[in-house]
Amino acid sequence: MGTQSAKQTPATSVTKGHGQSRKHPDRKTAMLLCAVLGGLGAHRFYLGQKGLGALYVVFSWTFVPLIASWIDLAFLAAQDDEDFVEEQREAPILQPLVFEGRVRRNERPLREARRA
Repeated sequence: MGTQSAKQTPATSVTKGHGQSRKHPDRKTAMLLCAVLGGLGAHRFYLGQKGLGALYVVFSWTFVPLIASWIDLAFLAAQDDEDFVEEQREAPILQPLVFEGRVRRNERPLREARRA
């Protein structure tokens, strides 16, 4: 029995609410989307940055998002995969907010608010 050395890759899954997990976005896919549809913010939507993606779409007629996407592409190309995965892991946008059964701080539950 021979042993093979396996190349270790960083973990690419993030835990969502209720024990589910999903994979982080892939850097090469983000680069491809940025190069092809960057002016429309496709790479931002892919990375889970819906607000920035919407801004790219709204201002796409000004060509400013196109220039910004070229800058984004340069940053994505300069990063290695491990740094990209670590950055995506730490991004608060990938940690979904779960409000099912929870009450926000400083607010009364809906039932108590109706009684008052």
